[in-house]
Amino acid sequence: MKTPVSSIQGYLETIVNNPTLPREKINAFLERSYAQSNRLAHLLRDISVLTRMEEAPNMIETEPVNLTTMMRNILNEVTLELEEKQITA
Repeated sequence: MKTPVSSIQGYLETIVNNPTLPREKINAFLERSYAQSNRLAHLLRDISVLTRMEEAPNMIETEPVNLTTMMRNILNEVTLELEEKQITA
């Protein structure tokens, strides 16, 4: 959690302390800050889920998972996203 917060603070501090910063730089820093805030939100959500799991371990049902199938599905999803964004590996 420290890294996203530090990044956000650094980007915003740069904007605040440099009033003559070009608009393109400001926009880039704001986009990066937004991305880091999303990362932080995901981390906090994950921590919340883990906390609930620890507090009520019997509330979650587990089941066997076929990892090969799961990884194949993930690979297919990522491949589609990469193709849509025209990114090649």
